[in-house]
Parts: sequence; C-alpha cells; structure tokens
Amino acid sequence: MDIEYKLVEHQKKFLMSDKPTVVLNCGRSSGKTFIASLIAALKLNEGKRMFVWAQDYSRLAQNLLNEIGNRLEEMKIKYHRNYNNHVITSGKGIIYGLSYENIEACRGYTEISIAICDEVALAPANFFGTMAFCMRGKGISPKIYCMTTPRIGSWWNDFVRKADPDKIEIIRGNMLTLLEKDLITQGTLDLVRATCLDENMMRQELY
Repeated sequence: MDIEYKLVEHQKKFLMSDKPTVVLNCGRSSGKTFIASLIAALKLNEGKRMFVWAQDYSRLAQNLLNEIGNRLEEMKIKYHRNYNNHVITSGKGIIYGLSYENIEACRGYTEISIAICDEVALAPANFFGTMAFCMRGKGISPKIYCMTTPRIGSWWNDFVRKADPDKIEIIRGNMLTLLEKDLITQGTLDLVRATCLDENMMRQELY
C-alpha cells in the first residue's frame, strides 16, 4: 500500500486523536466525509469490526460507503461490498452500515470496536446510549469518530458544550481552510454568501 494523501490540519487531528471519542465539528465542505472514509478503510484493513452511520440509508449508500470503497481501491485493498445489506468486508474486518432512521437496528451486535458517525447532530438524542452496549467484548477498546455540521438549538450543541475534554476531543475547521488549499473555489464561497439570507445559518454552514 504505497499512497500519499494530502490532509489539512483538522483532518490530521481527527485521524491522530487518542481520545475515546473524537468529533470533527465543522462547516460544510471541510473534508469530513473524506477523512472518515480514510479512517474506515484503514481500520477495515486492520481487521476491525465497525459501525458506519449516516442520516439515512440513501446518504449512507451514495456517499459514505462509496467513498470508503474509493479509498480501498486507491490503497489496492481487496474487499467485498453487499449493496443490499450495506456491509463491506475485507479479511477479518467488517463494516456494518446503519442509519439514524432506525438506531434500534444496532441491537444484537457485539465486539464493535469502531463507530464512525456522519452528520451525528441529526441522530436522535438517545443515539450514543443505544449504540454503546454494542461496543463490548474481550479486548475491545471502543473508539467513536463523529463528524457533523453544528445544528443550532439541537441536543448536539448542548452535548458539545458539556463534553469532558479528557474523554471527548472536539476539533473545529471550516471550508475556508480548503479554499486556502485549492480544494474548493472562490466561486463556491461567493455563492454561499450571496444566497444565504440568515446570518446564523450561514455561520453554521460555513464556519
């Protein structure tokens, strides 16, 4: 596996965090899905059993699982994807794709060591409590990776404010960083500023 990826600072911090739960709490187009797919591919190659969550099964299949497949192919890692069950396997590693539409679907799974949670602010407030009991088993050291755009007035913002820094690392970043790295265009940024009528919404989505 001889491949080099160009990561921005908040992506590097997310990848390297040693906290049990790490959160990439960033605006739109800040590279959340890319770094999540990279982590998933690396952990799958290590033989980990993991959950990958998205806001619905459509986004799961069309976005995050596709990106994980792209990373695996770039790294030339052999894998099998079951499109009906949203499962990806490689060697001893397995990814179970799930949706916040039905968080109860995770019940019955055990020995899950990794959870990757996309747009976690859209999950119900009891999400972590429901999932946590699946992350058990001999030798399991559970790790949760969360990515989201902040949501004004949601349970998520309260969760971030009360997070214990010894257990949960909150990493922030925005699309301006990617603009500096030529990963988005000035035209995209100008469009957001010109069409977003609500200042609070623009700050949420952009910064």
